[in-house]
Amino acid sequence: MSASPDPPPASAPHVASLATQSSDFATRLRAPPGVPLITFTICRYPPGQRFWALRQMGLARRPLAATLGLDFHRLLGSGASPGFSLRPDLGRYALLAAWSSEQAADDFFAAAPLLRAWREHSSELWTVKLLPRRSRGSWAGHCPFTPSTLELPPLPVVVITRASLRLRALPSFWRRVPAINRDLLASPGLRLALGVGELPWLRPVTVSLWDDDAALERFAFHGARHHQAARAAVDRRWFREDLFARFAAIASQGRVDGRDPCGFQAVLPDMSRGPAAITAA
Repeated sequence: MSASPDPPPASAPHVASLATQSSDFATRLRAPPGVPLITFTICRYPPGQRFWALRQMGLARRPLAATLGLDFHRLLGSGASPGFSLRPDLGRYALLAAWSSEQAADDFFAAAPLLRAWREHSSELWTVKLLPRRSRGSWAGHCPFTPSTLELPPLPVVVITRASLRLRALPSFWRRVPAINRDLLASPGLRLALGVGELPWLRPVTVSLWDDDAALERFAFHGARHHQAARAAVDRRWFREDLFARFAAIASQGRVDGRDPCGFQAVLPDMSRGPAAITAA
């Protein structure tokens, strides 16, 4: 796979020369009008709010279904350790969303009652905006990510994988996971790795954030355990369905594990002081 292209000229309308603010996002790049946008949000809830958070997995469905500009979404549970995990984390949940435009996403994150409630009950809430670059496979029969043909400057790389496992594959798949996780977490250039999923044992999803394409590809194509597992999955037909998508991270909001892994926020905001507290990188 080729390296990231050279940055387009500074006059290109979708490129910000320095990080700027979009609502309360620290922004490196604005999506051009009409270009679909993906967001990934991860929420951490303190022990006293975990039953409330679990109920949101059902109660949030109706307001999300009624949200203008939201073309696809999945509410996801989380594993208790980075990468794939058999143990659930009852204090962390995620939302993956595909939007018709960046403005639709901004309207939701700025004013939606659902997001306001999540912020009020959570101890951390981090969102990253993504432009799809490559995608193969399907999710529930179709691909919700339409790759952009834009030339992009160097930006952090996000990868989302999703698989629907066959029952007979469960022992073989999960037996390989601990060793692959150790390799993943030791990979140079990895900034964040999260294991989430609709039904985490049967339909796991991973979200990882990398410095660049080269760091991702060193792990994906040259990590022996990961490569062997990927070959076994294909040869032995472990998956009913699978999806691999690569994105450019263009903006972030909030924090995960006390930080912004995108590095867009030079000073992490005190959310109690509102949007003006964000210092753009």
